[in-house]
Amino acid sequence: NELHLVAPANYHELIDQWFNKVVMYDLRLKIASCRKTAEGKYEVMANVYTAKRMESADVKSVQLIFNEPLKIVITDANNNLICCETRMFTGTNTEVKFITGKKPENMTIDPYLTRIEEDQTDNDLAIKMK
Repeated sequence: NELHLVAPANYHELIDQWFNKVVMYDLRLKIASCRKTAEGKYEVMANVYTAKRMESADVKSVQLIFNEPLKIVITDANNNLICCETRMFTGTNTEVKFITGKKPENMTIDPYLTRIEEDQTDNDLAIKMK
């Protein structure tokens, strides 16, 4: 496979899944909150659910191990981008933390819809101020 020649070895399994199987994702932002720090910045914390499964016509769906990077964006009240980072997610539940210079209002996981999901409505969440 040509992609294997140029991709790091730790991405080979993911490449094989994307090109040789039908993989469905379930990404969810469950909780997103923030607090203002003593320095005047904002500490944003979120709980992210990540799962994926392989679908097949002749076999019941099979859960796959989640171990891949995903992009998260944070926007302000005017929907202006204030943070865009790629984080590594392993397992089903991950706590993430960001520091921003502007007050955050909203968080989105997989904002560019790079993963196939049945329900993307839970990829976006308002950030609650503590």
